[in-house]
Amino acid sequence: MSKHPRVSEKRLSGLLAISGFHRAARWQGGFSWSRWNSLLDVSEWVLLGSAGKKDEAVSASVGVGVTRTLAFGVDHRLLLEVADVQETLDENGFWIPGRGRAIIDTTERATTWERRCTEVASAAAESYAMRHANELLQRTLHARQRASDLLRRLDPKRPPLQQIQDLETQCGSGFRKASERLADWPGVMLVDDAEITYLLACCAVLSGNEGAAFIGQDPLKNDALMWQIQLVADGILMWHGS
Repeated sequence: MSKHPRVSEKRLSGLLAISGFHRAARWQGGFSWSRWNSLLDVSEWVLLGSAGKKDEAVSASVGVGVTRTLAFGVDHRLLLEVADVQETLDENGFWIPGRGRAIIDTTERATTWERRCTEVASAAAESYAMRHANELLQRTLHARQRASDLLRRLDPKRPPLQQIQDLETQCGSGFRKASERLADWPGVMLVDDAEITYLLACCAVLSGNEGAAFIGQDPLKNDALMWQIQLVADGILMWHGS
């Protein structure tokens, strides 16, 4: 165990749970928490990042998304209220590297920062969602509709591997290889040990009405493809309580 003082994911999870946030997938190497806003039909997010040899430079962001478990496509802003220096731009309007962070050098400093973060994050996330939800919902409308259709074709009560085998029987071995290629693509799987989940998601996407157009595509360059994969994977993870 590291002896260096640092912000605790466990302590933050306990504090954020009071406001309805639950632990979600890792976000760009950091931690993330989300809660569903049923009035806006979006998820609200708290995102934690860190830098430095000892992860001593921490930053928090709040955001809005359309996934519940995966921190994918989250529109977010820095939570400057918990930064050591709140000004992130110089007099010419250029970004100052390192700004927006707080330096954690003692355990007392870590716990104080955690309390401050949770005090402001809940309201800040809700406020941000209210301002940006409509634009995000409009931008992702097609992907969400397609993902919903694809998820309805899957059975949450059946093991994912059985459904993958059924789709392979229907579509052929070449389809299975194309799906595996997508699922294994660097940057696609956002959750550890979720290979079967992502393979099923990719099988579902390639078996859909737009699947033929996605064969051989790079998901890092094709936003429509990546959004559908992540939204379907998110739905599958929700079925299994991830």
